[in-house]
Amino acid sequence: MIYPAFYNINGNELMLEIKRNDRTSGTCQEIIIKYNKNGIFKKANTITWVAVFCILISFLFKISNPLVTYVVLTTIIFIKLLMWFYDVKSENLLIIESVGMQITEAYPLGRTSSRFIPWHVIKDVFINEVIQLQRVIFILSILTENTSSNIGIIPVFTNTKPPLACLEIIYKSIQSTLNHFIVNASKDKLELINQSSKT
Repeated sequence: MIYPAFYNINGNELMLEIKRNDRTSGTCQEIIIKYNKNGIFKKANTITWVAVFCILISFLFKISNPLVTYVVLTTIIFIKLLMWFYDVKSENLLIIESVGMQITEAYPLGRTSSRFIPWHVIKDVFINEVIQLQRVIFILSILTENTSSNIGIIPVFTNTKPPLACLEIIYKSIQSTLNHFIVNASKDKLELINQSSKT
């Protein structure tokens, strides 16, 4: 299901898509948050305007040395390429009941980075208030058992920074999967208890 567009804390347009598959023995869902093309162009246009501003300043102060203008333009183009290369295009959260959660970040040239959290270490999912610079933002977090390989709280969607309304939709979707697993696990336990009491 594709939801209407949301705007993150930086004003970039985000698209939320939740794919759910209940046909298998367990519940599987994929939550995708990606930048709308306009959001990426908005960021690129800001950097372009900074470049134009630098060129105007150089002409305004009559910097006649073309080397200075060349260095400034080269630096701005290099920074723009670096920002584009390291910018996250989309963030995915794949949830497979009784297996685990996989967090994936996709970058512009097809590069991805993934992190897997096994199901047995996941305790809960919650929305956390975080102070970043001089703003309070909301982050979806996964609470895990504190083991040697995992951190106790794992933040999700930290690059796209969706607004609270978007996070609430995601939270409800994840909680429905967690509750589905708890209900099925308790039914299985009751069946085992009934079978053992009959024998």
